[in-house]
Amino acid sequence: LLQVFNATLELRDVTLRHGAVRAEDGGEVAVFGGALRLAGVEIADSVSDRRGGAVFALASDLDVTRSTIAGNRAASGGGVYFQGYTRSLAVGLSTLSGNTASGSGGGLYVELECGFLRQCTLTRSTIAGNAAADGGGLASIAGSESLLVADTLLAANAGGNCAPHSLTSLGGNLTDDASCAFSAASDRRGGRAALSRLGWNGGPTRTQVPAAGSDAIGAGQGPCDAADQRGRGAAAACDSGAVAASIGVCGDGFVDAGEACDPLADAAGCCAADCAVQPAERVCAAVDNMCMAARCDAHGACVERPAPADDCRDAARSRLAIGGGTLSWDWQRGAATTIDDLADLAGAAAALCLYDEGRGSVLASTAVPAAAPGWRIVEPGIDYRAASAESGVTRAALRAGRQGRARLRLQARGVALPIDGTSGILRVQWRGRDGICWQSAFDSRDAIRNDAASLRARAPRREEE
Repeated sequence: LLQVFNATLELRDVTLRHGAVRAEDGGEVAVFGGALRLAGVEIADSVSDRRGGAVFALASDLDVTRSTIAGNRAASGGGVYFQGYTRSLAVGLSTLSGNTASGSGGGLYVELECGFLRQCTLTRSTIAGNAAADGGGLASIAGSESLLVADTLLAANAGGNCAPHSLTSLGGNLTDDASCAFSAASDRRGGRAALSRLGWNGGPTRTQVPAAGSDAIGAGQGPCDAADQRGRGAAAACDSGAVAASIGVCGDGFVDAGEACDPLADAAGCCAADCAVQPAERVCAAVDNMCMAARCDAHGACVERPAPADDCRDAARSRLAIGGGTLSWDWQRGAATTIDDLADLAGAAAALCLYDEGRGSVLASTAVPAAAPGWRIVEPGIDYRAASAESGVTRAALRAGRQGRARLRLQARGVALPIDGTSGILRVQWRGRDGICWQSAFDSRDAIRNDAASLRARAPRREEE
C-alpha cells in the first residue's frame, strides 16, 4: 500500500488491511532509508512472500506506539521485519497478535546492528498468538545487548516466544515458556498470561486483556505510563503488556480483568449490563444479505454467519447443475404452494442461497431486489426474467399446485463453484419475504461429472404418524 524512500511518514488513527506483495518486502508498508511512525494504527491481514507481512524497515527508524499488528504473514517477520543497520527501533504499548512466518520471527524480526548507534527497545507490549518455525513471538539476530525489552508480555506463540538470540531484559517481562533470555529479578518465566482473544476492549485498536488471576497483573516494574494502549489510565501497580488490567469498572467503555465485555464499548449489543456476554446466537445487527444473519458469538462479538431458513418447502425430486459460470436448479413435484404465496414474491426482494452445510459456509448468494423489473404474475404462478443480466438470477419460474404438483425452475449466472471442493451436503434455498422458502438438499459426493457438475436429490421419506 505504501512505500517510503528517504523520507518520514507518520500515520495516526488509521487502519490498513489486506495489503499483498509478491517477490517484495512489506505487505502493507515498506520504508527504505527514512522513518516510519505509527500511533493508534492497526495493520491487519496483509502478506508478503518475503520479509515483513505488515511492515518492512530497511536502514530506517521505526516507531510503533499504541498500535496493533495482527493476522499478517511473511517468510520472515510475519508482523514486522526491522533491518536497522544504525537506525532505531521503538515498539511500545502495542500488540502483535496472530502473525505468521514460515521462517523466523512470527511477530517481530530484528536484524543487523540494531542499537549500534541508536537504541532498539520493546516496552510494555503484548506479543501473543503468533507463529513461526523459530521464534514465534520474537526473533533477534542483532548484536549483543542491542534489543532492550521491558514490561513486555509474550504468550502462546507457536515455535517459542523467543528465538535463542540476543536481547537484554530491563525487567518486568512475563513469558509463559522458557525460550526468552529474561534474567532480571522482576521477570517472570513460565507465568500464566490468561489473555482474552484479540478484540475490541475499548480504545481505537483491538487488544488482548489479561483475565483476573493473570500473572501479568502487577508484574511490571514501573513507573507506569499515564495510559495503556487503549488510552485507559493505569493503576498504581504496573502490569506487563500493552493493556493495564488492574482496575475495572463495568460500564466505563473498557474491558478489564474480570469482565467478559463492556456495554459502553459494544455497539452491536452482545454485551449485557453486567459486563457478561449475551447468549450466543442472539441477533445483533441487520444484514443486507438475506442468506446471512449477524449473531452474537460465545465471546460477545457480533459475527455474520450463514442463516438458512428453518421451515422451507421440500421437493420430491430436484436437480442442480453448476458449470461454466451458471447454475440451474429444477425443483420438481414440490410441497403444496398457493397463488397467494407467490403473490407475496412479485415485486418483493428474493434471494438464491447456496450453503455448504459441512463447512457452515455460504457458497453463493444472489439477491433479486424488490424494485427490479422483470417480475410478472402468470397464472397460476410468477416469473422473473433478467436475460440481459451479466450476473445474478436471470430467470425464476414458480408454479403453484397441490402437494406433489408445485414446481420451481431457476437459473443464475456468475456462479463458478467446484463441487468437489465442498464437504458433502449442499442446500439450495429460494427465499422471499415473510419466511416463505423453497429448498433442496444435495450430496455433492454423488455428482455426475462431465462439462458440468450435476446433482440429483429425492426428498427424505417421512415416517407415518
